[in-house]
Amino acid sequence: MGVFKEMYDGRHFESGQDYTELQQMLSQAISRGFVEQIAVIKPILSSRDEEWYRGTETGEMYCLVPPGEKSRGWWTRIDSEDLVQPGETFQ
Repeated sequence: MGVFKEMYDGRHFESGQDYTELQQMLSQAISRGFVEQIAVIKPILSSRDEEWYRGTETGEMYCLVPPGEKSRGWWTRIDSEDLVQPGETFQ
C-alpha cells in the first residue's frame, strides 16, 4: 500500500475534518521527504484550487481538490499514462 492510500483511502471527503486531516498528513509527509507537491500538469477538474502530490519513492501521483459549495472535494490517483500522447513517456 502506498503512502497516499495510507493517508486517505476514499475518493470524496466525508467531512471537512477529513480534508483538514489529509492536509496535515500531506504537510508532515512533505517535511519528512516522502511526498512532494508538484505543478499541475493537466488539470483534471479545471479547478483553480487543484493541487498535485507525488510520492518521492514510488512516483505515484495524487490530485487534491478542496471541498466547495457544490462538492465534497476530491482525492484521486493520477495515472501518468493519461498525461502523455501515444508514443511519449512521462518523466
